[in-house]
Amino acid sequence: MIKCFAVDSGLQILPQGGMQPCCKFRNPLTTVDKSTASHYFELPELAQLKQSHSNDDWTANCIRCKQDEDVGARSRRQMYDNIGLVDGDFFLDISMSNHCNLACRMCSVEYSTKWAADSQALHDAGLLTGKDATVHTLTTQQIDDLTALLETKTGRVVVEVKGGEPLLMPISQYFFESLANCKNSAAFEIWVTSNATRIPSWWTTVAAKFDKIRFHVSVDGTDETYQYIRGGHSYAGIKKNIEKLAADNTTILFNVVVQNLNIENIADLYDDLLGYVARPNDVNLLILRSPEYYQVNIYPDNAKKQLIEMMRSRELAKHPTFNAIVSLFEKPCEADNWGRFLKISKFLDDRRKQDICSVIKAINQE
Repeated sequence: MIKCFAVDSGLQILPQGGMQPCCKFRNPLTTVDKSTASHYFELPELAQLKQSHSNDDWTANCIRCKQDEDVGARSRRQMYDNIGLVDGDFFLDISMSNHCNLACRMCSVEYSTKWAADSQALHDAGLLTGKDATVHTLTTQQIDDLTALLETKTGRVVVEVKGGEPLLMPISQYFFESLANCKNSAAFEIWVTSNATRIPSWWTTVAAKFDKIRFHVSVDGTDETYQYIRGGHSYAGIKKNIEKLAADNTTILFNVVVQNLNIENIADLYDDLLGYVARPNDVNLLILRSPEYYQVNIYPDNAKKQLIEMMRSRELAKHPTFNAIVSLFEKPCEADNWGRFLKISKFLDDRRKQDICSVIKAINQE
């Protein structure tokens, strides 16, 4: 029997309003415009998912956790156990909007309003397909509905807030203040995933109302690699903003999306981030799976051996996810994905006045 905490006691609200058990789930079961948070747990589709898990069937929607576990990477399913969640606890993973001030190359218009212009241009050029996304933001009523659900919980409650960029959304201050006013807020742990490009003036005041905050800073490279991937702001500026987050109730962690665009820089980035965390594992290395043309193995095969040897000589090799990264990196570069990667990179390079060779120097060796 597959045991997953999120199926029974987890809820994710996606930036476009979709509702599902967790962030690795593939297809939302409903939306906030169709169901209340309480009604979500009565859905027949959720009951069917629980039955499938009891029959040891991962289902197509849960395949990403299986993929991670098959290569030795920590899956989302295992994460819930690792942080000690038990029956009676609850995990809310919420994106209140897709409002964002960055257009990271591996992102999409679903998660970033800043992506709209690039997304339309890529569609017009025939380089990108898929559904268009709209600007979506939760209403105050929907937030009130969620906080009412949280107030019914008697155990530990983890609220993971993502984006878009959560600190820059107009609704964010209302959401965090509503959480702080819940009668059981002393049992809340607030996890915030932010690009930390701007820390609003209200954050310090609101943050002080919670006992425990985990602030996950999303960063994917140092200096030039950061600028290339994120399309704006600077790595140095992010480090300055981290100082503004320092507080007795706040732990700083990092989320690094490991992809072909930063694989040459990942060892340097990891070394630098170690100076800001209490434990090496507080630098969370997330292996990118989608879009497939940004996976780490979509990289010149003739340069992989040398890069692996370099990474194995660095602190990065001690990270528990390192072997899983290498396992995927060693897979052959797929010609179709490599060709698509180069076309999309060239198109965005021309729009952003950048050069892919600045971050994947191995291209010059081909």
